[in-house]
Formats: sequence, C-alpha cells, structure tokens
Amino acid sequence: MLSDCLLIIAIAFGTALAGRGITWLLVYRSDEYKRLKSEMDKKTKKLERKKKTIGGGAESVQDKSAKKKLEREEERLKATNRDMSMFKMKSMFAIGLAFTALLSTFNSIFEGRVVAKLPFHPIGFVQGLSHRNMISEKAAVEKERGEAAAGEDLNDQEVYKIDIPANRYDLLSVEGLSRAIRIFKQEIESPEYRFSDTKTRQKIIVKRETAQVRPYVFGVILSDVCFDEDSYASFINLQDKLHQNICGKRTLVAIGTHETGEKELYPLLSYREMTVTTPEINTKIGLRGDGDSTKQVVVPPTRHDVLHACDIAEDVGVAYGYNNLVTKLSESNTVAVAFPINKLCDNLRIKLSVFGWTEALNFALCSRDDISTKLRLPDALSEAVARTSLLPGLLKTLASNRDMPLPLKLFELQDVIPKDEKMDVGARNERRLAAVYYNKDAGFEIIQGFLDRMMRMLNGNPTKDQKGYHIEADDNPTFFPGRCARIIGPNGVFLGRIGALHPEVIAFFGLTHECVAVEFDVEPFLYIIVISLYDIFYGIVVFLFKYSFLFNSDLMRILYIVTFLYEFHGFNGLL
Repeated sequence: MLSDCLLIIAIAFGTALAGRGITWLLVYRSDEYKRLKSEMDKKTKKLERKKKTIGGGAESVQDKSAKKKLEREEERLKATNRDMSMFKMKSMFAIGLAFTALLSTFNSIFEGRVVAKLPFHPIGFVQGLSHRNMISEKAAVEKERGEAAAGEDLNDQEVYKIDIPANRYDLLSVEGLSRAIRIFKQEIESPEYRFSDTKTRQKIIVKRETAQVRPYVFGVILSDVCFDEDSYASFINLQDKLHQNICGKRTLVAIGTHETGEKELYPLLSYREMTVTTPEINTKIGLRGDGDSTKQVVVPPTRHDVLHACDIAEDVGVAYGYNNLVTKLSESNTVAVAFPINKLCDNLRIKLSVFGWTEALNFALCSRDDISTKLRLPDALSEAVARTSLLPGLLKTLASNRDMPLPLKLFELQDVIPKDEKMDVGARNERRLAAVYYNKDAGFEIIQGFLDRMMRMLNGNPTKDQKGYHIEADDNPTFFPGRCARIIGPNGVFLGRIGALHPEVIAFFGLTHECVAVEFDVEPFLYIIVISLYDIFYGIVVFLFKYSFLFNSDLMRILYIVTFLYEFHGFNGLL
C-alpha cells in the first residue's frame, strides 16, 4: 500500500511539473508573450503617470479632453491584458490533456486495488493546505468586524459547515450528527426506542380559542432526561431549526418544551419491519451481485421518510457511494409523448388567448364555503378540499382584479375532482373549461357566443345527434332563475351549465357588476376529434406527402395544395 501511495505522489508531481513545462514552452518563452508583457508594463506605467499628472480625482479635473484621454488609455490597457490572457489559454488545452492522461493512468493501474484506508489523518502541514477555506469562529468575526470585535470568548477551532438532506431531520443537532457518524463507523449500536407501560393516563386539555388556531395537538414525554446548560441550548437550537424548516416558521406547527410529569404518549411511535430482496436492491441502484437472499429491514420511528423499498435502496446507494456507481444509459426507450387531452387543452389555450381572453391559474384545493355557501350549493357540503367546480377560483380572481378596466374576460382550463362511486377512490379527474365575462352590462348572448365558438373548434355541431351539442333550460341556484341552461353533448351526455350568475353569488365574492359564466367538460369531444374522418384523411395525405419522392412531381404538387388547404382550415391545430 505504501508503494502505491508513493507511486501516486510521484505521478502527480510529474504531471504538475509537466504542466508547468508545457506552459513555459508554449507561453512564457514565446516572443509574442514577451511583446505583450512589455507592452502591458509600459501602458501601466504610462497610465499611472497620467493619473498623477491629473491630480486628486474627478472633482479637480476641469479639462474634459484629459478625462477622455485617460479613459482611452485604460481601454487600451484592458485590451492588452485581454490579449495576454487569451494567449495564455493555449497551454490550458495541453494541461487538460495531461490531467486526463493522469486520471486514465490511475484508473488503469489502481483499478480494484486498495491504496488508502479511512479515516485518513494527514500531517499538520498538508491538513492546513486542504482546510485553508475552513476558518474558526474567531477568524470569521475578525474578517467581518475587525480584530476589536473578536474577543477572547470566541473559539479558535475550525468550523465545519455540513449540508443536511431534507429527509434527515434527526441530523440537525450536533448530538444527532455525532451519533449517526459513530453508528456508521460501527462504534455504537443504533438506539432502540421503546414505550414504558404506565398505569396512569394523562390528558391534554385544549382550550376552545387554541383549537381554532391549532386544531391538532400532540404531546410526548421523555423520561430520564437531564439537561445541562449546553445540552439545553443545543436542544432549543434543534427546535428552532425544525420551526424554520418543516414547521414553516411556526405557521404549520409550533413546538414547545415544558417540564412535566407522566402523561399519555401519542402517536405510538414504533419500529417497523420491511422485507426486501437483494436482487431488487441491486437492480434499483445498478449493482451486480450474486445471491437471492431476503432481508428484513427494521425501520426506526425517526425515519418517517422510509415508506417503500425504493427508500431502502436509496439508503443503500448512499452507503455504497453514488460516485462508486457505474453510469450507463437506460435500456428502455423513453421517448416522451404528450397526452392527447393535454395537447388539445394547450391548443385551446392558445386560441382563447388570441380571442382576447385571459387565462387564470388557481389552486386545485378550495374551502368548503367557496363551493357550498357562496355558490349556494348545499349538496356540496361533503366536498372538503378538492374543488368540484372552476367557478369559485375564477370569481376570486375577478374579485382580486376588480380595479382593472372593464370588461374582464377570464377563462380556466384545468381539472376538477367530482365524486364517482364507480372509481376505486370514490372520485375522478375531469378536465373542464370555465369562462366568466364581467361588465356593467353582461348579456347572455356574449357567453353563448363564446360557447358556440368553442364547440366549433372542438368539431361540435349545434345539433342533437351523436357528434353535436345543444342547450336546454335549467334551474340551478348558482345562476339567475330563467337565465340558466344545461349543455348537452354527444350521445346526450351532460357537459355543464351556462348562464348569468345569481346576484347573491356575485355579492358573496365582493363583486358589484353583472357576470355571466360557462363551465363544461371538454373530454367527450376529444374522442370525436380522434376518430374524425377528416383527421384520418389528413393523416393519409401527410403519409403520402412524406413519401412523394416515389411518385411523379405532379402528384407532389397536388398533395402540397391539399395539405395547405387543410392547414388553412384551422381545425388541425387542436390535435
């Protein structure tokens, strides 16, 4: 092992000397570099003499021509310095090749051989070179505030900055970090947490005003804990770091530590066991190994992020070292293709923007009041968080922008989550288009014209057949009586509603003018466009056009004209 280390040092020194020799050979000994160096020195001295001649700064300079001459001299000096730097770049390519050869030599000579054992403790001189960017707390204060601010109480030891991943909150304290290092070095065993059986039960009493701010309260009692001044300060520091990160600066969670007696413990933090196989782990992290053994992995309660075998494979990869894994291309074909519904919606957004409508992007979660109270829909009380309509978000956007010039024309094309007992999760995603028109005089004909135009773009005809659509009178509490209609789509499918909003709904959202709205499902029209004979014909034309070199030039001209006419038609932009 010693001979290998000496050989590595010898090769490294030889490469460094070779790099310096290449630099001298290509740069320093050349006449061009000597000329640039001499010119650089002359211009520097000339510029210094002119600055001394001009005197104390810009305020004392009266002659503008002297200023301009000084600026021109500085520009010439910069240009000469730039030319000299570019001339030095010639040696960088040769040095890069030399270091590439060095790494290749190391890889071929020492592949599979152990040349050092960890932990590695270098001599003091070498350690000082490698840790030159790590300064002590006292040195940092001296650098920022001066020597006067650095008192004797500050520590002279080096300060290390360690990045902690987001899933390891147990490493945010010095105690947790040192314990993890000692476990990794197999100096101690992993701690085992257990609950002690108590005969008495404790209760947490939450006041009504506190429950409005913190609806969920949990507590834990740690037994046989003795704090001193240092350990208590470290504990409070850990608590503050949790507040600043996962607790969202106390907006989500607030932690408090108090001295108490025996209380009930909740939640029950227990160890979990997960079963994984060696081939499964090796496949996920890209290793090759023999054996088909099954491993039982014990997950401690502090590792709440371990939910699946992939998490265990990730920890195995971290322990093995990501730099030790071999990088290779995926064996599967991963060509990305957009979903037809997404492509359809993207093109609809472009068309609507051209028509002068502004898109709104609201959150997929909303409060109960937005659906039930403000929209006057009592049957939607059970819908707690996921939105079942796009109208509340659009009306909130109108309320936030009511100072803008009228009229306001907004639309949103996103998913809603209505109930569906046929689905295994009791709900489904549904892509809807909603639009609102807000003005002093918002007539029903405006939003109906919007609906007709959207249906024409979706190849929907105003008929009652399998591919068309029509509207029927309807009565819904969200809309004004007599000014609401149901939208019936292909095969008699209910798509949505259109109409003028009820005055109470408008007032609930803080609006003062009339507003008409429409909301309907666009997914049924997707299949109509996909199976359209017009699109099939276009596909045949495009196929023949691509292979038109097999035919005569007249056929090529005809195909080009047909394709142009189809593009001019405008419907192909939807898919």
